[in-house]
Parts: sequence; structure tokens; C-alpha cells
Amino acid sequence: MRQLYPQQRGLYFTSEKHFIIWLAQKRFLVASSMVEERKCVAEIADLLRYIKDQLVYDQCIEQLSKLHGKIKLWRDAVTQARGEARKKNDRPVLHERDAA
Repeated sequence: MRQLYPQQRGLYFTSEKHFIIWLAQKRFLVASSMVEERKCVAEIADLLRYIKDQLVYDQCIEQLSKLHGKIKLWRDAVTQARGEARKKNDRPVLHERDAA
């Protein structure tokens, strides 16, 4: 299910945007350092990896590149997020009884 959030201009809602774009705008607005910006990129990239529709994914990447960075930055960040998620899922799960 695609989540859209209204874009407010004045008192009227004039268009809609994808949730990830809306969130990125909010996060980058308050990011006050390069470290915080990198955290924002990582957080948004982690969400982007769940988009299955290639057209929606490409549109989000394009819009994010206008907001911050370049297309390559976002594609690389998503690739990294996917790799980290794969590593996390490949780790053996320790149960409490195994840890003792």
C-alpha cells in the first residue's frame, strides 16, 4: 500500500507526495551537521529498500536527489542498507539458553 501525505501550501492541500519523501524533508530540515545528514540518508535508504515497484522507487530516488545529494548517493545508500539487512538476517540467532 502506497502512503501519500498531503503537501500543504498556505491553507490548501495542493498535491500529494510519497511518505518517504515527506519524511526525508522533515529529517533534513532539522539535520544540523554532516553526521546527522548521513544518518538521515541511512534511515531513508533503509525504508527505500522495501519499495517493490520499480517506477515508485525510481521516482523517490529522483525526488530525494533533488532534496539532498545525487542519484548515485541514494542508490549506493540503498545497496548498503540491503547488504546490512542481509548480514543481519544471516547471523545465527542466540537463544537465552545458548548464551548461558
